Amino acid sequence: MISVSASLPPELERHIFELTVLLHPVTGPKLILVAQRVYEWLLPFLYRQIDLIQETHVHTFLSAMASDRQSLLLGVHDMVFPNTPTTRQHRVALYTGLRFCRNLSGLALAAFASSEILDHQTLASINLRRFTASLYPYLRTGIDQGLLLSAFQHLTHLHCLMDTGDNTDALRRFIVQLPALTHLALTWFTEPGYAERLAGELPRLRVFILAVTAAEFRGISAESPVFDRATFPELRDQRIVVSVFRQWYEGSLSNASVTGEKNLWDLAEDFIEAKAAGSVPASELWARP
Repeated sequence: MISVSASLPPELERHIFELTVLLHPVTGPKLILVAQRVYEWLLPFLYRQIDLIQETHVHTFLSAMASDRQSLLLGVHDMVFPNTPTTRQHRVALYTGLRFCRNLSGLALAAFASSEILDHQTLASINLRRFTASLYPYLRTGIDQGLLLSAFQHLTHLHCLMDTGDNTDALRRFIVQLPALTHLALTWFTEPGYAERLAGELPRLRVFILAVTAAEFRGISAESPVFDRATFPELRDQRIVVSVFRQWYEGSLSNASVTGEKNLWDLAEDFIEAKAAGSVPASELWARP
């Protein structure tokens, strides 16, 4: 049998292995055992996306912190912090490790993590581009807003998760100060006029999503509602659409274009482009998957 290394140029062989891990991340731990060269190629990819919902990722992350492999954490591009039943000491260890991830560009925080990790000392050294979280812990804890905004000066995509907080005006004041923001999603339907007023204060914004979960989408679809500007006449801004997300953290991930999957941003962008081209009526609001 002819080996892969004998039949393919090294550059192509490496590309095939790297693409396989990007498309199918679960194959990474097995593929690194193929050969030493493959191990060296793929090890950084095991750290590219850290999903702390998975216990194996937690172990990988903490092991890198506790060894001489902390440099591997520079390869982390996306991270998901779930609501976990771990002890506060365990969580603090994870938060400490986050500071080594200086090339992190996408971060998703569940509500429990949001209340503990959202401080400028943790995020100040990270140039986040995509962020999914509840922002109300920011607005309630008295964190210096100037320092906080400096941590988000490069943020382009923000998905605000549903929250029971009612301080929508403080949220608006915070969002309009984000200098690089181009994509915004809210996972709740605000009071009439709120989205339109907020969009009007964000001239650089390209996409404004009123987001619903996949479960909500299935319920909505069964009832065949009409999501258009006749039903919601206050939504006149053509950047505002209704879209759906399957995973609560998908708005912070960077690999959708690699896997070919459409996330809520992709659905909304395609929809807005279709309306601009005239293939979708301008009165439509619903970007269906």
